[in-house]
Amino acid sequence: MGLLELLRLKSQGSQPLPGSAPGSGSAAGAAATPPDPSQPPEARKPLTAILTQITALVLGGINDDDARNRINAELTKLQTKVDTADKLKNPKSAATAWQALTVPAQALLDRATETKKVTDWESANYLPLAKPAQTAIAAVPLAAAKAVLQKAYDDLEADRKARELTMDLAGIQAQVFPAMQKLHALSTRVAAAAVQSQKDLDLVAKQVVELGAAATPKLKSDLKALQDQRAAAWPAGGTVAEIEASVASFDTALKALVAAAASVVDSQPAAVIERERKALEKSLKVYDETAFSLDDEKRPNATKKSFAFKKRFDDANALKDIDARRNAYLALERDVRSEITSLKKVVFKEQLASKGGKEALDKTIDAMPSASNNPDDIAIVEAAIAVRFGVALNVPMDQAQKKTLPRLYKMLAKVPDWQSKQGKFKELDFGVEPGKGSYYSDGKISLNEIEPTEGGSVKRPDTDPDGSKTVKANYFDFTTLHEVGHAVDAKIGFMSQRMEKAEFGGWKAESLDSTLKWLGEDAGFYQRHSGAPRPGKKSDLELLLRRYLTTKACAKPAAANQPMGSLISTWEAIVSDPVIVACIDGMLVDDKPWKGAGTKAAKIAFVERVHHEAYANEWYSYTLASRATTGVSDYQWRAPGEWFAEIYALYYLGKLANTHPMHAWFEDNAKDEKKASLAPKK
Repeated sequence: MGLLELLRLKSQGSQPLPGSAPGSGSAAGAAATPPDPSQPPEARKPLTAILTQITALVLGGINDDDARNRINAELTKLQTKVDTADKLKNPKSAATAWQALTVPAQALLDRATETKKVTDWESANYLPLAKPAQTAIAAVPLAAAKAVLQKAYDDLEADRKARELTMDLAGIQAQVFPAMQKLHALSTRVAAAAVQSQKDLDLVAKQVVELGAAATPKLKSDLKALQDQRAAAWPAGGTVAEIEASVASFDTALKALVAAAASVVDSQPAAVIERERKALEKSLKVYDETAFSLDDEKRPNATKKSFAFKKRFDDANALKDIDARRNAYLALERDVRSEITSLKKVVFKEQLASKGGKEALDKTIDAMPSASNNPDDIAIVEAAIAVRFGVALNVPMDQAQKKTLPRLYKMLAKVPDWQSKQGKFKELDFGVEPGKGSYYSDGKISLNEIEPTEGGSVKRPDTDPDGSKTVKANYFDFTTLHEVGHAVDAKIGFMSQRMEKAEFGGWKAESLDSTLKWLGEDAGFYQRHSGAPRPGKKSDLELLLRRYLTTKACAKPAAANQPMGSLISTWEAIVSDPVIVACIDGMLVDDKPWKGAGTKAAKIAFVERVHHEAYANEWYSYTLASRATTGVSDYQWRAPGEWFAEIYALYYLGKLANTHPMHAWFEDNAKDEKKASLAPKK
């Protein structure tokens, strides 16, 4: 319907209706006589309102041309019937006709409204994918692949339009849309790969030529195979799925080829030495910038060293022998970066003494990537760690070991200053003992074998009925904070003042002898197997128990006059006792009895206490019930210090549950050294 028809429709409602007298529709008349819905003009109003709404949807509501034209065609047919009704001379006949037309008019309005809902959703979600997909398909280089993708596109469009006719929005959303998402992703990927793959192949071809004899036969053959595939049959496949697989396979092979070529190029002596020269040149610039930032008193000496460094750099550049030049670069590199660290320490000390200096330094390191291969960044972080936290940092010269220093700084900066810069944390070894685990000992933290991968997790709590519930924690971050937790515990004697309380594990320091006494007497082992009428002697039972606890085995004596001879007649019953079974299950450090999410602990617990050897000749016991109320990990139950360190790490990673008994202490006391050092209330 055109605009003139709309205007005619609107004006028609204000014209005298068949059989009506002029003025009969006036306000005065309406006030005097209540309107009769079966008589004009009231009979025309519902139909007029519906037609007006449909017309509005046709003119501006439905944004799809085909859908709008379908509704408009139906509206035109309906309007013809309305026009016929309007020409009826008899008012009652006209009213009856209008009322009858209201039913199909309402049905058309419902279809128009639902059509708008469908087309609006398509405009917002489907079409933004369909149009770029069509453009991308047109850019696919291989005609066969283009035809497959185009057919898939046409089939989806036909399906969409068929569903649009029946206003099946749910079907479009569930069936057509996901398929278009996949087609869009694939077609745009193919179009982009068509350009990029050719660039990559051209680059590798150029590198192969430049490498000459250094280019391996495999590199050459792989290049030719991909070039031939790219030119003749890429992407291959008679279906969308086959094309997708072809693109993925080619992409994987091409990435491997590019990496292989780059590896050969990078391994060439000229390339290696050029990288080292550029890195050294950059380090010299960093040194100069740092030297310039010093005050007038310190700057002259730094400037003097700068001139000496530049002289060595020029001398190295002049060396004709590549090996000699490289050795000169490496020696100079070590000295320059060592001096950068020394100068940065001076700069950072002055910075930390100024207002906002600590925050500014933290911000500088935070802006670095957590793992950096930039040697200048590493030199700066080494200085920052030494100055900011007051620790003597010992790191091997191996750059691979140093790359995670920025992450280390960021972890140390997570905790309050009094915890990271204090008398019980004076040294930090980083990667000094390859193959050895991380540990804390006498003021020194030693971090070893902790690459910053996302591996590792801690389970909370041990007895959680949902066995799949875990708290993920980055192993590097967790280990670093765990060892800092040991230093904090040593600083304030947290566990030494609290460990025997149930809310802190109910720990007790034990020994081999006290554990034997507990198992023999408190657990009832001696009582069950000695005393009349039993023939077993307590001294023999003590010897047997000691052997099982320390070696997990004990040979049955051959005669009554031999050691443990009094136990011969009841031997099988004795060695089947729960205490002996627990000893065989293992309480020694090599058995790792703290592991197993509490299951192993329950096997070796007697009278609600768990005894075990935590470290060589160092024994502890704790209350079994505490694992359920305070547990966050298996390792926490190795020793009192580990109980605190595991919880400490989780808290500062933001992963300790608010309901944990220790959460309130960290929130209320740990931020302030005086509050944290307060002895617990008796």
